[in-house]
Formats: sequence, C-alpha cells, structure tokens
Amino acid sequence: MINNIAKRRLLREIKETDFVLTELNLFLDTHPDHQEALKMFSTYEKKAERLKAEYQRLFGPLTPSANNNTTTWEWIQGPWPWEN
Repeated sequence: MINNIAKRRLLREIKETDFVLTELNLFLDTHPDHQEALKMFSTYEKKAERLKAEYQRLFGPLTPSANNNTTTWEWIQGPWPWEN
C-alpha cells in the first residue's frame, strides 16, 4: 500500500513538472529572450529528468521507449493498472 502511494505521488509530481514545462515552452515561443523563463525551463527540465529517472528506477519504465533492458521487455512487467 505504501509503495502504491509513493508511486502515485511521484507520478503526480512528474505530471505537474511536465505541465510547468509545457507552459514555459508556450511562453518562450512568444518571449524567446526572457531570461528568467529560460532559467526556469532549464531548472524544471532537470527536475523532470531526475523525477523520471527515480520513477523508472523504483517502478519500471514510464513509456515503451524508456525500456533500457536489452534482454527483456520491461514495459509489460508488473501489474496492469486494473490489476491494482
């Protein structure tokens, strides 16, 4: 149960960070030289990478393209969402 809660929390934080990156991306499309936004984008991009790496280390790949194992297809390992 605790593992499932931690998984959901981490996934929520990833989604929130990706949302911020999308918003910053849209802002930078119209304000390409805005230094504060550029710094924020870089900060959140690093945070997203760190969070995704942590999630994948603990719970497996987030997407099929994140499968780093060359001997087994990890994407299908573990319970499916409806099996939880």
